[in-house]
Amino acid sequence: MTIFSPHTRENFGKLRYAAEDHLKASWAKLDHWIEERFEDGDVAQAFKPDATAIEEAPIPVSAHAALYAVVALLAIFILWSVLGSVDRIVVAPGKIATRTPMVVMQTFTTSRILSIPVRPGDHVRKGQVLVSFDPAFAEADVASLEHKVRSLSAQTERLEAELANTPFTALPTDSRERRTQGDIYAQEMASYSAELTQRDSRLAALDSQLKANYAAISGLKQQQEMSTKVVGIYQRLVDQKAGAPLDVMKAQSNAVDVGMKLTTTIGDTRKLTEQRTEAQAERQGFLDKWRSDHNQQLVQSRQDLAEASETLTKAQRMKEFTALRAPASGTVLQIADRSMGSVLREAETAVTLVPDGADLYVEANVPSRDISYLKVGQEVRVKLEAYPFQRYGTLNGTLMVLAPDSIPLKEGDESKLVYRAQVRLSENAAELAKKGLHLRPGLVASAEIKTGKRSIASYVLNPILRTADEGMREP
Repeated sequence: MTIFSPHTRENFGKLRYAAEDHLKASWAKLDHWIEERFEDGDVAQAFKPDATAIEEAPIPVSAHAALYAVVALLAIFILWSVLGSVDRIVVAPGKIATRTPMVVMQTFTTSRILSIPVRPGDHVRKGQVLVSFDPAFAEADVASLEHKVRSLSAQTERLEAELANTPFTALPTDSRERRTQGDIYAQEMASYSAELTQRDSRLAALDSQLKANYAAISGLKQQQEMSTKVVGIYQRLVDQKAGAPLDVMKAQSNAVDVGMKLTTTIGDTRKLTEQRTEAQAERQGFLDKWRSDHNQQLVQSRQDLAEASETLTKAQRMKEFTALRAPASGTVLQIADRSMGSVLREAETAVTLVPDGADLYVEANVPSRDISYLKVGQEVRVKLEAYPFQRYGTLNGTLMVLAPDSIPLKEGDESKLVYRAQVRLSENAAELAKKGLHLRPGLVASAEIKTGKRSIASYVLNPILRTADEGMREP
């Protein structure tokens, strides 16, 4: 029984012949490739095992080059470590200090800010306005006190004129206060003159009456003397029988009347004298009281004037404080963190100035283990904690002072010995402020003191040698 049809067998035959042709062509290509790839003896080498081929293969040029490069680099590193050097640095923590104190401008009283025309870093001249405050209250106080001083001054001058009984003039062009005191002077002197005139008039009237009484007494005494003589004459006539007794009686009656009138007049005169003495005393009392009152008023007025003048001086000084001015030329270090219109309390810091030429330095604490490396005059690089050196850079300085003895410095629960050192900065505070570095006493700093140079090899080997010498020594 036939499985494949004639047509199928024909197709298989064609496929077999095609496969044989393809295989022959492939062997021919392989022979050609081997002939091109390998020359004499290379065919055997190509069919060796991989391990044997690698072992017998020559060393590549790149491997030789890499080895030589490593050896050269190692030699260069050793040479560089021996000949090269690095700075020997002693690090000493410390802080900024100054021999010239900062100028701290504070408010004298609670004030409202009107303007702040300066900013940190600005250089200001002596007398330049730093902060302006609202002057309304200060100006009102000054105006009120000036009025009071003018009034008290005019009042004092008026009282002095009244006591000295001298004129007090107040012209229309004079101040209102003086014109007011001029009116008071006129009223006071008019009242004084009227009172004194009244009392003087009474004294004059009493004097006139006393004068009349004295004249009357003198006349009555003469009449009394005459009456006595007349009585004697009539009495002798009666005794001689030449006169009538009635005439004697009439003469005696007349003498009695004259005596009574004389007695009455003398009594009236005594009363008038007492009245005059009393009136004179009242007049003198009025004068004494008037002078005493005016003296007291004058003393009080002078005292009030002195107090008002002192208060005015203070108020004028306060008015000057409505503008804080720089007491010396310098650089603005800090201003109060306030906006326009806000209030500064009494004695609150408004502006801090660094005077021109302020001598800043770093007060550093050098560990006792590093003191042998230091000497005055060495260069110092200073880093500030508040101003990162990556952004602001470092400060240059010189080691100027080194303490001869150590002092204990307590850090936490431990205490260690340090030497105090002073580093003078090469730039003053004003120059640094222009760079944005607003230095002030107390800023934490780190002084890196350059003590010399050492080789890189010693830098690398010293820790190893120290460890080798001090290590593995525990009991």
